[in-house]
Amino acid sequence: MSRQIFSDSWHIVSSLRVSLLHTVTIQKQYFRGTQWFVVKDSFNNKFFRIKPEAYKFLMRLTTKKRVEEIWEEYLMKYPEIAPTQEELVTLLSQLHINNLLYFKNRPKSDDMFERHITQEGKMLRSKVVGFLSIKIPIFDPEEFLKVINPLTKAIFSLQGFVVGFSLLYMVLKQLLIIVVWSSLKHKGFYHLII
Repeated sequence: MSRQIFSDSWHIVSSLRVSLLHTVTIQKQYFRGTQWFVVKDSFNNKFFRIKPEAYKFLMRLTTKKRVEEIWEEYLMKYPEIAPTQEELVTLLSQLHINNLLYFKNRPKSDDMFERHITQEGKMLRSKVVGFLSIKIPIFDPEEFLKVINPLTKAIFSLQGFVVGFSLLYMVLKQLLIIVVWSSLKHKGFYHLII
């Protein structure tokens, strides 16, 4: 099955002069035996995972060349692994949505601000609507478990079972005495007991 190299949406990104923002760092990771690169923007704490082929292309992005020129050079150098135009449109769109691209052609600060406001609103709505949105801070229970360990060992031992059963027996015996005494008292038999 052959990949379709060209895309109908290519004209949207082909003439752009873009690069990654200067706040973006890229880190190599291995996930389930596959190599990936994680694109992280330290300014807004956003992460994006890409394949090595896309990483090689992103490293070539510069505002001095158009995306089309960079893609053609990449296609000549690495024809087997070069991403298709559709894959690049998708990649650049996702990076743009996550505010990870710098545009030389046109100022995108207004768009970036609008997207930030929109994303903040979506996150707030999802927190309000979602019933699982309550975040409970997680703590390390190790110290608590160390403190109650002797108690749990004592309770769940043979001696703990005997003591617990004895206490339960005494409580039930006292409840039975109270119930029987109150019924005898109401029936007038308490003078026989005294």
